[in-house]
Order: sequence, then C-alpha cells, then structure tokens
Amino acid sequence: MLHEEVELKWDELQYIIEDFQLLEKLRPSLIVGGTTVFIGSRPRTREVLQRKMYTNEITEWIAEAKQVERQFLSNTTHNVDENHREDAISESDYIGLTDSRQIHRNTSNIV
Repeated sequence: MLHEEVELKWDELQYIIEDFQLLEKLRPSLIVGGTTVFIGSRPRTREVLQRKMYTNEITEWIAEAKQVERQFLSNTTHNVDENHREDAISESDYIGLTDSRQIHRNTSNIV
C-alpha cells in the first residue's frame, strides 16, 4: 500500500467547494482557519508506481520539449526574416539587371 499525506487548508476549500452544505458537512473534520493533514492509502499498482517513478523525468521531458519548440519557432522566425530580406535584394538586383539588358539591347540596335 502507498501512503500519502494530503494537506487541506480551510481557506482553499472555501474557494474550491462551492456547495455550502457540503462545506458544512466537512467542517467537523477540518480545522476552521487552519490546515488539516490526512494520510491516504491506495494499492501499489503498476500504473501508480510508474507514475510516481517517472514524475521527475516527465517534468524534464516536458521542459526539454518546450525549449526545443521555442528554439524552432525562434529559428523559423529568423529564417523567414532573412529569406524576406534576400528576396527583396534579389528582386531589386533582377530589376536592375533587366533594365540594363534592355538599355544594352537598345544601344546595340542603334549602332
């Protein structure tokens, strides 16, 4: 059996439990204005043990995944900005090249 301590604070319960009648039923079991600690028990199933065992790893995996996602989004935004700048430069170069070719053709036709 797994045993876990659970702290219940009266102030928090007042916000969580909206049913006034249920709160009144719990009042004799709790310290009004204070904290009550209950020790709960549950069977040691494979699922429960795995969840408890991998809790820290899961938190680390989620943090790593968020960091990779942030880096990916940052790189994507940076690459889009660079591509946009390169496109603008290549478009102006292209326009300059086409204009000079047309001028060159015109001059060669005149001669």
